[in-house]
Amino acid sequence: MSLAFCLISLNQPARAETLAEALELAFKANPSLSGQQARTRAADEGVTQAKAAYGPSIDATANYTYRREVRDEVTGSESEGASSGYAVTLSQPLLTFGRLDADVGIANADRLAAREQLRLIEQSVTAEAVLSYVGVRRDLAIYGVRLQIAALLKEQADFTQKRYHLRAATLTDLEQINNQRQIADALAQEALATLEASANEYRRVVGRYPGELAPLPPSPVLPPLESLLSSADQLSPQNRIAAYSENGARQLVALRRAERMPVVSAQLGASNDPLTQFADDNRAMRSFAGVSVSVPLFRGGQLGSRIREASELAQAARFDREEVRRTVRNNVSSNWSQAQAAARVAPVYAQAVASGEAALRSARKQERAGLRTSREVIDITNDLLQARINAINAAANGYSASTLALFEAGLLDPSLFGASVTRYDPDAYDPFFNGFAGLPLRPILGPIDSLFVASRTDDLVVYYENSETWKAPKPRIEIRIEEILNSNRADDADKFPTPRFDTRSPDATDQPSGPVPLDIIEDVKDLVPIPYIEVLPTKSTP
Repeated sequence: MSLAFCLISLNQPARAETLAEALELAFKANPSLSGQQARTRAADEGVTQAKAAYGPSIDATANYTYRREVRDEVTGSESEGASSGYAVTLSQPLLTFGRLDADVGIANADRLAAREQLRLIEQSVTAEAVLSYVGVRRDLAIYGVRLQIAALLKEQADFTQKRYHLRAATLTDLEQINNQRQIADALAQEALATLEASANEYRRVVGRYPGELAPLPPSPVLPPLESLLSSADQLSPQNRIAAYSENGARQLVALRRAERMPVVSAQLGASNDPLTQFADDNRAMRSFAGVSVSVPLFRGGQLGSRIREASELAQAARFDREEVRRTVRNNVSSNWSQAQAAARVAPVYAQAVASGEAALRSARKQERAGLRTSREVIDITNDLLQARINAINAAANGYSASTLALFEAGLLDPSLFGASVTRYDPDAYDPFFNGFAGLPLRPILGPIDSLFVASRTDDLVVYYENSETWKAPKPRIEIRIEEILNSNRADDADKFPTPRFDTRSPDATDQPSGPVPLDIIEDVKDLVPIPYIEVLPTKSTP
């Protein structure tokens, strides 16, 4: 017996696992969250290091040396002895012409980007957990449909076999139904493999295989597309990461330009050394204080090249930011449209399934009465199969599309599905010595240093995507009916039927909202029951 079937069918817990519980477990056990939390703390330490560069650096050295020196090998004159010494030096930057301020700016951009990356991973884990939950229920329902159709075709094959023995069916009829039954068995095995793959994906996200999964909670109602796109521009973690990356790239330009400028620093020091190299008896205490200026005069073109490199990277970051924005808006619009389409087709598929079930019942009775062939019954059975699978897929796709639209807009939260998770608070982490980094002169030197920051670049033109939404136009349909109107034959109308099209562009108020009902497959008395994904109410997005 396969692994997923065992886990889902045999090892079911006494109480079904809910989506909220799956989300809570995913937040506790997902390694990507823990890894990004560590990277966020590391980015905080980077800010502390950049600030600390404003402060003094103190170094101490000590030495103990034994020496032996032979001056004349003939007379054997030599000296030997041990000596020791120590020194303490202090260096304090006074003016770097924007270098330290640019370092702090880069570190802050990295810190903010790391926090947005944490938001992105949190929402990504939420989306993956929801999609894997829906995927297991979807594939379980499809597997049930495949088993049901296989059972129906087996029953049909047995009936055709009896009719064949009674010479009421041909050998072709028997071989055809057996062929369809074998295909149905193979498709059921493929559906089982797909179900097992979904169970494995669920284990990757949540940390364990699914047991019996409870009904899905209400799906949040999506806001209008314009509102969703506006939220994406402001709240999407992808857009914010791109913005902080651009800011960091501009700060890098300022840093490269500051590298060509002088660095003014003060030095203080004291040392205690022996007067001779062979004894510590006589010592001298020395101290010094001074100001030094260091300026690069020539680096073989390296500094200029680094400035141009940073400028091009800043330009690339600007274009990348717009590309990310376009991608996010495209994903939001696509998922929103798919969710709306799924809501519209749900009642259509429900009616198709009901009609298919009624047609199959009638066809089987007519076949027993000799009014229909086995081929016709097989065709009707396959139509019902496709209608059921389409209904299940549309329902699951609608729920998933709603989730992904909120994810792309930066609005996805576990609480929308009833989950209560403990989030990591980046502000709760306080790097050791962070409050004292760069003291005592950072409050004075920081504002002065920032006056010399030059992050401006000669920006290239970026063609920004417009913020409009698109509505499908009404199709133009040309119908030629002259032959029908001019014909005197009554059967000509059958040759040239007038097609009917509904060309109305549905208004937003006419579009159904909420989740796609997932249990639109009704039980039929003479059919094998299948797993359902139930109809659920909707709730508004907070």
